[in-house]
Amino acid sequence: MPQTTLYTLTTVLAIVVYSSLALYVVLKGPRQWIRWVFAVFCFCVVNYYLSSLFLFPKPHVLYETTPPALQWKWAFVVLSPAAYFHLMSFYFTGGFLRSRMLMLVTVYTVTVGLVLFALFTDLLVAGPLFRAPELILGPKPGPLMPFFTVSFGVSVGLANLGLLTSYRQQPDPAVRRQIHFLVLPVIMLILAAAMNFIIILTSDTGRIPHEIGDALGILAAVFLGRAVLLHGVYTGETLSRREVLAANLLVLGGLVVVAFTTALDRWLAVHVPIPVPLSTMVLVLGLIIAFPHIQRWIARRAGQPGSGGTRAAPGARPAPGPSAGPSTAITGAEAPLHIHLLGPFHVRRRDTPIAEEEWGSEKAKILLVYLLHKREGTLSREDLGAVLWPNRTPDEASNAFHVTLHRLRRALEPDLRRGQDSQYVLHRGGRYLFNREAPCWLDLDSFLTLAGRDDPQDLQAAVDLYRGPYLEDLIWSLPPEVEIQRRSVELTYTQALRKLLNGPLLEGHLLLLEKLLAVEPLDQKAHEMAVRYHLDRGRLDLARQQITRWQEALKEMGMEPEARVRSFWKQVETISHR
Repeated sequence: MPQTTLYTLTTVLAIVVYSSLALYVVLKGPRQWIRWVFAVFCFCVVNYYLSSLFLFPKPHVLYETTPPALQWKWAFVVLSPAAYFHLMSFYFTGGFLRSRMLMLVTVYTVTVGLVLFALFTDLLVAGPLFRAPELILGPKPGPLMPFFTVSFGVSVGLANLGLLTSYRQQPDPAVRRQIHFLVLPVIMLILAAAMNFIIILTSDTGRIPHEIGDALGILAAVFLGRAVLLHGVYTGETLSRREVLAANLLVLGGLVVVAFTTALDRWLAVHVPIPVPLSTMVLVLGLIIAFPHIQRWIARRAGQPGSGGTRAAPGARPAPGPSAGPSTAITGAEAPLHIHLLGPFHVRRRDTPIAEEEWGSEKAKILLVYLLHKREGTLSREDLGAVLWPNRTPDEASNAFHVTLHRLRRALEPDLRRGQDSQYVLHRGGRYLFNREAPCWLDLDSFLTLAGRDDPQDLQAAVDLYRGPYLEDLIWSLPPEVEIQRRSVELTYTQALRKLLNGPLLEGHLLLLEKLLAVEPLDQKAHEMAVRYHLDRGRLDLARQQITRWQEALKEMGMEPEARVRSFWKQVETISHR
């Protein structure tokens, strides 16, 4: 009996933790695919534990058929590796990203078949099996159990291999940090699953107590929650631990209410001729209707506007998060701070641009962009003083620095109280840095991530993010090293444009050519493609105008056209005289 009570308590704890985490993550951003997939994965784990509460063997009962709770449990066990693969695939890059859709279709096709076998046949679970010292009924392996074991290993193995490969290829440091903090909960989940499979597929279950697997599952939930809350895993933003605790209490209260409605339905079934669980159905319907109101309540508690904001996850515009289309971390619609370094510098708190008077001085902007430029590096007060006030004495620079630092922190966090540390500009060991783990979206990080991929949708998103040269209006106030970064970013931009222009000229390519020529006005291939674009559409007048622009660009630089170029111009002129 004490063992049964302990098992029940640990099971309820796992249900509450996974349910509350899933509930809170979804309610904070219900229009993002990655959050729903995360919720599905948590739901699989919850059902694994929940169904176990209905599998305590009854004394002196001979089970001739598989209990529905055991079939239900194994249907979700079968679904869990597919949900896990789908969840990890949001982080895929390179070859794994290109093959992602094919792998997802394959995994889900196999999974749907196995779920049907688990629910309606005895090919996966041949029946119930009670083996001491286990507390609950386990599955008697059917003929498809070895196949499922192999498919489980393949799905999880591919997901982890893709995650590891993508970690090595991922250029965005924020996304790399998210993957880094996934490692520990992933290892715990894999160990818990492996122990359960060993128990199922071996006759002697005494060597591995099931409590170890349960404890690993709960610990994985704790570390997974830490990764989600503190490091933006699956969400691209840090979340509130206090609100997750509130979600835990909400779920626990929900379980109590469900237990009450279930007991009421049993009483009604005995005393009133009602063939359906009426009170539980009313409860579920009420929760569905109340979902938008609950979501808005959590959004208000989190300080978000109205409906909780929508950061497009992978599948919409995924983050720093994950890939498969521009990710959650990439668009960052819910991030409280948006910093734009491409084109004219500007910063937004939520949807409100920081006004010029809030900065206090131009130096506050320069301090911010230089800290961002140094990325993970830290800078001393003297280093920053030499950059911002090169002509002042050290004492004068030090005084000006502290005033400017105060202005910067107040501009970024106007509600920051006196003596309270900034979450963005950190001071550690006498050195200063910008906190890259703080909830903030930086257009440069997203641009570099998207431009480093081969998917046309990602490349187009990178081009759209490029509003102009890196630090266009502040670069003259910064050291020469920043010019090197500007040229590197510009090169990345032109490479993304050329990737998009690779292949036949399509509608919309003219705008890409114009953007390329605005940066590289002497690019002969781009000029020639623009001329051919107009010729293909029968616009000889526009083709001639393009050639004139080409000629003027060469003349302005004091260059003569090559013989091949002259020949091409002559061919176009011949066409125009026909």
